[in-house]
Amino acid sequence: MHWNDDDHAVEPLALLAHEVMRRLAAVRVLTEAIQLTAGRGDDPRPLAERLAGEVGDLEQLGRHVLDAHRQERRDDADVLAIAAQAAETVRAGAPAVVRVEGAGPLWARTNAVLLRQALENLIENAHRHGGGTPVEVVVRRSSGGVEVLVMDRGPGMGKAGLRRDGNGLGLALVRRFVEETGSGMLTASRAGGGTVVRLELPAAGRQAVGSRANALATAESEREAG
Repeated sequence: MHWNDDDHAVEPLALLAHEVMRRLAAVRVLTEAIQLTAGRGDDPRPLAERLAGEVGDLEQLGRHVLDAHRQERRDDADVLAIAAQAAETVRAGAPAVVRVEGAGPLWARTNAVLLRQALENLIENAHRHGGGTPVEVVVRRSSGGVEVLVMDRGPGMGKAGLRRDGNGLGLALVRRFVEETGSGMLTASRAGGGTVVRLELPAAGRQAVGSRANALATAESEREAG
């Protein structure tokens, strides 16, 4: 994956169109699957629930874009659950094998809509360059909050630097997420071949409060013991 200064020039309208088209593709695939399922006499309700979720995400995306202060819209979110949703969306639109690992819930202070968009684009990019190998997504706690690793076994970065997706829009969305939510990102080659992208998300409010409470309790215990 590779970004350059041209990514900053991508128009917001183009970013929105890219995201809407990607979600509409998932809606189309699910609609066709429902038709096939109903034709076989199987229960289409599980697919219908997923379709309703995609439509709901489109509605939320529209509301989100209309909000001029979206960078301020952060809340505690279960990152592991969002990663699982992102993987499911990618699977619905492509024959991708995506494995999500983690012991949840894992909470971070972030924008859930932008995080899901970013992860979907990273997973799609990893699938595109992974040569058909499974994409691995690992969510775990870190010293600063929660980290997400998106890994593939593609050709890696090489001497030319990090690869990028076909039109640059997907990775521009990832970059916008990083900038607007105060997250961190690191991309590197994997040992044995492939690429790993690491997102670092700030600790959730409840996690920070819990950490402070634990520290106070520990200090109190030590004082009593002394």
